Amino acid sequence: MAFKERFQEEIKKIVALEDRPHAVALGVAIGILFGVTPLFGVKMPLAVALAFIARGNIIATLVVVGLADICTPALAVVYFIEYKLGCLIFNLGSHLASWDLIDESDMMPSWIRVMKKGLPILVGSLALGVVAAVPAYGVVKYLLEKIHSKKSDKTTSGGADDAKTGKT
Repeated sequence: MAFKERFQEEIKKIVALEDRPHAVALGVAIGILFGVTPLFGVKMPLAVALAFIARGNIIATLVVVGLADICTPALAVVYFIEYKLGCLIFNLGSHLASWDLIDESDMMPSWIRVMKKGLPILVGSLALGVVAAVPAYGVVKYLLEKIHSKKSDKTTSGGADDAKTGKT
């Protein structure tokens, strides 16, 4: 299945959720927030925990984080932008990204190097995630409220038509 069709199927799943528009939109926003982070292996449980605490829709959160995981190869550019944003936040100047995290003496990650690189990318990813999640919450909530109001209009007008014609 191509990415476009998969994306459309996942959007249909979110729209079909039987929950308040606020809860679904919050779940989507939390999914976006964690979906853009490079917290491989822990972003899904963290996103679910935050959705549970915030009373967002956990299914919507899982769907969006899952979509982000599918896009991981394309997220390399996003991670670089997040790293540069984190360097900007920490005022690290024109810090260039490098992948020298391995200490050659024992071929293990140098935790000092990981923190020098990891902290800026984590902070940058959270900043970018918030910037993307806030408008996404508003857009999703608005669209879901519109969809729900159209559905309720159809059910109330359908009942009124039945009453006029005498059908039950």
